[in-house]
Amino acid sequence: MLGETKMSNVSVNARIDSQTKNEAVGILRSLGLNTTQVISMLFKQIIYTKSIPFKIELPHKETLQAISEVESGNGEVFATVDDLFEDLEH
Repeated sequence: MLGETKMSNVSVNARIDSQTKNEAVGILRSLGLNTTQVISMLFKQIIYTKSIPFKIELPHKETLQAISEVESGNGEVFATVDDLFEDLEH
């Protein structure tokens, strides 16, 4: 057909740790999506909005401190979410 442009598919390669990939793929499957579909949606939103389509922020000082504590093994651990919320209330 005159004036039509055929688009070809290309591959996008990215390195990501296996745990993050596996967790994300499991969630995507439960949503009926695969990684190709989600990456395509992300790229289309980047084009549409001319930006990254979600908020990106640097962590606050308190968040960085909490991450550091957990990574060093000194973070507080709670057995249940209820225990966490009880601690937060005090």
